[in-house]
Amino acid sequence: MKRHIKKVWKFLALWMLTAVLVHVNAAAGEENAYMDYKEAGFSFRLTDAFNTELKGFLSLDGGQELGYASGIYNVDLLYVGMSLDEYNGIASKSTLTQEEQEKLQGAVWYLFRVFAVNGGRDFSAVCDFFRNNYEVELDETYAREITRDGDCVFYRYDAPYDEFLQRIEPEFAEEYERLLKESDVMLEDAKYAVPVSAYSAYIGKPFSFETTDMEGNPVSSEELFAQHEITLVNLWTTWCPYCIDEMEELEEINGRLAEKDCAVVGLLCDGNADGAKEKGVKILKDTGVTYTTLMPPDDLDTLFPVSAYPTSLFVDRNGILMAEPVLGAKYWLYEDAIDTLRGQALTQ
Repeated sequence: MKRHIKKVWKFLALWMLTAVLVHVNAAAGEENAYMDYKEAGFSFRLTDAFNTELKGFLSLDGGQELGYASGIYNVDLLYVGMSLDEYNGIASKSTLTQEEQEKLQGAVWYLFRVFAVNGGRDFSAVCDFFRNNYEVELDETYAREITRDGDCVFYRYDAPYDEFLQRIEPEFAEEYERLLKESDVMLEDAKYAVPVSAYSAYIGKPFSFETTDMEGNPVSSEELFAQHEITLVNLWTTWCPYCIDEMEELEEINGRLAEKDCAVVGLLCDGNADGAKEKGVKILKDTGVTYTTLMPPDDLDTLFPVSAYPTSLFVDRNGILMAEPVLGAKYWLYEDAIDTLRGQALTQ
């Protein structure tokens, strides 16, 4: 399953384009408005060339650490060489033909790719990461260093785009080449700094609460977390299909974690909404989940800033939030993250 997920990762990333960044076009009209990606140490603003109405549309990808504890971050500005209406018309279908899948994939290419790499490492570290985790081959001859801040090195990656131009209609190819010329200007004008975690104020602090389980039994986080070396707390909602899709995998992971004195705990974040608890119980039954699932504590909003579902936290035996969360349904990262955290604990 893990290998299968890696192979389809690239397509799934492109599949989410429409939801991410139609608003980039509007941002171009805000004079001197920087798009700030502090978590990747990178901020940029669009040039005046983007103020005109585009035939295609733009999307952003990245902005956070890749994988888990990799020290590698990226921000991609992408151009989609078809109209938004056409893209939505295909992407909204429940089932796509092979031709439609290839059309969506083939319509997307980079205006720029920026990588931030901690530890003063060269671009081979990025190549190794993509090869080992996503089965994607990058060529370091296409990368060049932009600047440095401390031991964080920023690279620009310019892969050839000739094949992309051949796949899209001439009017979109012409527009892409016109916008591509602006990349040098945008990256020269951009701001670069050491990446800053959005969760730094919470890491190393207690994740403590009182609540109930799905049967109404009282639960103390102090007693719950004390039972295992590390607890993966999976924050989910009944309306999130990605949360539900990974539950069978989480159940399997929980079984394997038992051998490491670790466990999975679910936290139903919308459990207090009308009918949500009943819906949640049915979801747990349908997906075969047996690991502990909790109702949301009253102070959940102040405990941790949830910006996406699912979000998975790592809490130690003392109830301390140990490290960066994993955002999104990336269940293939969870066990590697726990192994990394256990290894760090052993060396301290």
